[in-house]
Parts: sequence; structure tokens; C-alpha cells
Amino acid sequence: MDFLDFKLFSFSNYVFELHQLISIILISIFGITVFRWLTFYLNPKIKNWETVTDHQRKKLMRIIRLFFLFLGTLAVIFVLDLNYNLSPNDDNPIYISFILEALAIIQFARLLDWIVSNYFIHRNFVKRDDKKASPKPRDTEGIATRTVQLLVYFTALFLILKNLDLDYTITTIQLKDGNPFSIRISNIIGAIAIFLLGRLFIWIITQLFLYGYYKRKNIDIGAQFAVNQLITYVGYFIAILLALETIGINMTLIWGGAAALLVGVGLGLQQTFNDFFSGIVLLFERTVKVGDIVHMDGFTGTVTKIGLRASIVESRDAVSVIVPNSKLVNQSVINWSHLSDNIRFHIRIGIAYGSDTRLVKKLMLEAASNNEQVLSFPAPFIRFIDFADSALIFELYYFSKNLLTEQDVKSNLRFKIDELFRENNIKIPFPQSEIYMHQDKEDNPS
Repeated sequence: MDFLDFKLFSFSNYVFELHQLISIILISIFGITVFRWLTFYLNPKIKNWETVTDHQRKKLMRIIRLFFLFLGTLAVIFVLDLNYNLSPNDDNPIYISFILEALAIIQFARLLDWIVSNYFIHRNFVKRDDKKASPKPRDTEGIATRTVQLLVYFTALFLILKNLDLDYTITTIQLKDGNPFSIRISNIIGAIAIFLLGRLFIWIITQLFLYGYYKRKNIDIGAQFAVNQLITYVGYFIAILLALETIGINMTLIWGGAAALLVGVGLGLQQTFNDFFSGIVLLFERTVKVGDIVHMDGFTGTVTKIGLRASIVESRDAVSVIVPNSKLVNQSVINWSHLSDNIRFHIRIGIAYGSDTRLVKKLMLEAASNNEQVLSFPAPFIRFIDFADSALIFELYYFSKNLLTEQDVKSNLRFKIDELFRENNIKIPFPQSEIYMHQDKEDNPS
């Protein structure tokens, strides 16, 4: 095989041999073949994806083209033995291969970002037919996409620093035992990457695996929120611990110091801890859930979020009221939708003495039956409550699902009842009193 060492030409101290030419030709053929195969194979498939636009498809082709270009150039550099040092300082060499490897890593990160964001995440959300993940759905797709992007690019940065030998020490702390504790750039980037990986892992569990389970089992929104919150808290806690371990912090010392610190902090933050554990009780016991309609402290609203310390209740006026969790656990709270969303309401009406009570009953039931927001089952009914001083008191009882707008339903019923009473000469009296004055005659002397 000595013919492979045949010298084709030489320039200064550089000699170009036959085996190098053959290697470059083979690398080029292989790279072009794989690239064209991917182009012909992927293009038709991607065109059939309704979720991918032509701009996104062309962007993918450019990323793949640049990735193969940098890999091919890197291979040629090694084959031709042209991996020169571009740095004037030999102590910190920067070879051509380092730059090409960094560029290839960046393109590979862009490729992963495109695949995960457009194929796995976006297509998964487009296929969903039930968009109601919560009363106020968060942008979960956007959260997942940004998390993937940050994770991919931080990982790429970590690899670039390692390959270019740029992992410098940020600071060094001298511990009491005499051992130095150093924090390097790679430690910080690794900790961030682990935290982002934990965040992505939480998203995969709650939005991919558990979503299908929730849908199959028809689990209510409140239960979904409770389970997702618990998984989120545990996931973030583990991710933070692993991130601190990556930085190099001894967690044994952290726990020892935290135990002593929490004793003092707990004395000053008793109410905060009360709210914290009340939040855990709410998530487990679920007496109040996300989506429930509650009445407390003189206002009625929908529970939109249950946090670890406080919950958010949106009132009828679209005002967010922040309620400490301890109030929802330790105080009396009217939960209208706890057992059923069919709630009974009533309105009280007084009519004049001498009115036809049977006709009054008929007209009030007619007003209720003509209102679309009043349920036909259970059927509305009338109670003759009392013979009051100035009127005969009746109450109309009805069931409705319009919990937040029950005042509007009552108002519409009163309008209709007043209209029917006027048409049938039924009087609604106002309070009145009769005063009799008696004057004694003076005794006249005889």
C-alpha cells in the first residue's frame, strides 16, 4: 500500500499525499450522500406536517447544511493535518479544530432545539382537542419551548468551554478546615443546566404523561392542579439540591445550618408557616380546589390558583384577591361548587292583602319557567312565608348553575315578576301604618 503515500505536491514544509486526497473524496461523497438523503427523505415528510411552515422547514435545511459543512471541514482539517494554533500565546492555544467544533456544537444545538420545539412540543399541543387545562391556561407550550432552548444552548456552551479549555475559576474560598473551595464557570453552567433539566422533566410528566391519564379518567381540573403542583414542588426541590451539589456545595453543612436557622425564622414567621402548611393541606384534602366558586369575607369569586402560601380568588368584578391559605383552612368558607354546581337560590316578594294568592303563585312560577338560567329540574317552587304587617310574604325557590351571576338572575326574575303582576293587577304594597288619635273631653264643672 506504499502507493497511497505517493506525493502529489509539496508546498514549503507541507506535503500533500495521495491517501489524503482519497480521504477527502470519500468524506465529501459520504457527507453529500447523507445530506441529500436527509433532504429527499425529510422534505416530503415535513411538508405534510400542518404545524410546520415553509419558513421553518427551510430553516431546518439550513441548520442541517451548516452542521454537515462544519463537520466535513473539521474532518478535512484533521486529514490534511492543518490544525494550526491561531493564538499567539502558546500557553492558551486556540486551534482551528476548536473553533470548528464549537460551530458544529452550536448547529447541533439549533437542530435539537428545532426538533424538540416543532416536532415534539408544538405538534403535541396542536393535536390536543381539549384546551382547558385550567380556568386560566398558562402558556405551557411556550414554557416548554423556552426551557428546551435554554437547556440545549447552556449544554452547548458547557461543551464549548470544555473543548476550548476555557473553564476558568470564578472565585476561590478558603474553608475553615484549610481546604480551598473553587467555583468554576462549568459549575455555574452545569447547575443551571440541571435546574432546566428538572424543569423540563416536570413539564414532561405533567403535560405529556399525566395529561393523557387525566383525560382518560376524566379527572376534574382541581385534582389535576393539585397533583401537578405537588410534582412541581418536589421536582424543583430535587433540581435545586442537585444544582447546588454540582456547584460543589456540601449539602450536609447546608442542612445543619438550615436546621438552626429555621428554629429562629420559625418563631418570627409563624403565620407564614401556618399558611404554608395550610396550602399543603388544601392540595391534599381538596376541600377548596382550583375552579371552585367560594364566598368568604363578603365577596364571591372563583379560585384560580392555590399556592404554597396564598391562593388567588377572582371576584365577580374581575379583581384578583390574594387570600392566605390559613383563611381557607381555619375559617368558615362557603364553597358553592364543592359537591354540586346546582345551587338553590330564593327571592322574597310581598303582595297586598286581598290578592289572589293562587294567581300569585302561578305568575311567580311562570316567571321562573321563562328564565333560561333557572333549571327545570329540580323544579322551582313557591312558599307562602308569613302574614306580615303590610303584605303577604312569598318566596320563590329555584336552582341555577350561574353561581357567579346569581344576582343578575335574581334581577331578571324580579323584572319579570313585576311585569306579570302589573298585567294581572297584583299590587306590591309599601309599608304603611294607621295612627288613631283620641282626645279626652275635659270635665266641665256643673
